[in-house]
Amino acid sequence: GGGRQHVVISIGGLGNATAAHFWESIAVGAGLDTTGRRLTASSSSNNNNNVDDGGIVEDAFFHEVHASGQYRPRGVLVDTASCWDNPSDELRYPSSSYSSPFPVFQRWRHLFAPDQFAFGKEGRDGGGTGHIWADGMYSSHHQSVVDEAIDAIRRQVEGCSSMAGFIMLKGVGGGTCGITSRLILSEHFPRITKIGGATITPSFTLDKYPHMAAYNACLALGGGVSGGEMDALSASVLFGNGALHHHHHHRQNGGDGDGRLYNPYTSCQLASRCLQSITTSMRLDGALNLDVNEFVTNHVPYPRVQFLTVGHAPLYHRIQRSTQHGDEPYVAELCSHATDFHNHLHSDISSSSLSSGGASTPTSSTNSTMGKYMAMSLLFHGNVAPKDVMAAVSTIKTKRTLQFVDWCPTGFKCGINYSPLGFGPSSSLSLLSPRTSSSSSSSPSTSPFPPRSVTSISNTTAICDVFSEIHHRASTLYSKRSFVHHYVQAGMEEGEMSEALENLAALEQDYEEVGMVPSGDDDDEEEY
Repeated sequence: GGGRQHVVISIGGLGNATAAHFWESIAVGAGLDTTGRRLTASSSSNNNNNVDDGGIVEDAFFHEVHASGQYRPRGVLVDTASCWDNPSDELRYPSSSYSSPFPVFQRWRHLFAPDQFAFGKEGRDGGGTGHIWADGMYSSHHQSVVDEAIDAIRRQVEGCSSMAGFIMLKGVGGGTCGITSRLILSEHFPRITKIGGATITPSFTLDKYPHMAAYNACLALGGGVSGGEMDALSASVLFGNGALHHHHHHRQNGGDGDGRLYNPYTSCQLASRCLQSITTSMRLDGALNLDVNEFVTNHVPYPRVQFLTVGHAPLYHRIQRSTQHGDEPYVAELCSHATDFHNHLHSDISSSSLSSGGASTPTSSTNSTMGKYMAMSLLFHGNVAPKDVMAAVSTIKTKRTLQFVDWCPTGFKCGINYSPLGFGPSSSLSLLSPRTSSSSSSSPSTSPFPPRSVTSISNTTAICDVFSEIHHRASTLYSKRSFVHHYVQAGMEEGEMSEALENLAALEQDYEEVGMVPSGDDDDEEEY
């Protein structure tokens, strides 16, 4: 990598589920076993299909323990629930209707040192936050978790010779996002860049507690008098629970079978895969190397206009079937799918689409022509030729399907890493990717991942619709003061909800203003 270290902080059920798959994928790619030791040469060769970086242990995300040959992730896992630390509690958390992230976490827990965990204990601490942001933010009975987390983070920072920044993985719909607010708003690490590597917004059509989710997301993002995550973080990559579920489950089987089962913890695999792609240039050498500070510089033109969308291809079998070049999807087609706004992973998917045979109806996204882009990066993996990348980008520009704001005609930034993006052994995402056709006898490959892929990272004005929906749902509830007493009882001032709503409305206006076209200036030549 680039020689600078990054510390990954995962918080809550969704954050830790995403982290479990992320660390598994990059540990296997780095040639490490479940205890952090290098695999033998024979084991590594047998596992070659999962290696995405030639077996190199990256200092950017791992560190060696006292020259012992054992490597630890630069990460901290935080949750108020006790179930992560007590496998017997898995039966009561999460709900029995969900597929659990615990098997992959338990398999890889010894990759971490015990002091990298900050979990709730049996009893009151282990009961979680009751889906109330204010409980995580203000309640004193979670103070021990916060203290342990800050100590664990400090140890990781002190172990870095050249600290680049924090990458935070978390949801903003549950009560534990209050713990996130406590950590990122603390004054312990004020000068270190913090980005939301995966910020997962709630699905109001699928969430078990949609009313609480609206309040929690509003408070986490808007933050009342504290300003929230938009002021505490330098950039945030947004994923929508509904979109992750839709892409991971519903289209996996063409709308059949598991497509109707809401499964947030396995849907996190898709978020972790995108994070694996985004961090490649931080971990490995390639045509585009950047740390979190450069990531922010490339994508965030203003401090509050910092929320990014992600697209990834290939996801579906139809990409492989539609290509005219055999079993491997080509760059132009991958580029087209990854940059298609309707394939981005931040928008909620209405429950009606889950029972309509596959037609998707985004409830919190707009058509791409209704939003303008301020920045876009395309990160390619695998057998990709630069000339094919240039041709694919040129095709997209010619179609004029993406419009950039007139004042920032930066166009596309592209990065290439020539190793395919691998999967961890626990991943089910290989089911989503193009498989080798059974009728093609010329290709003996049984690789569990596609030979090439692309991830798009965009800053677009259309993402403000996510905030509009959160604001609308939260303000509708708050106009009747519904459920507000739960937050007040947990220690929050009622006026903080009003402040959060105002901050969120101001954020919507910020996005509208940056996308405004100057009067009398319609010159299409400046779009790129």
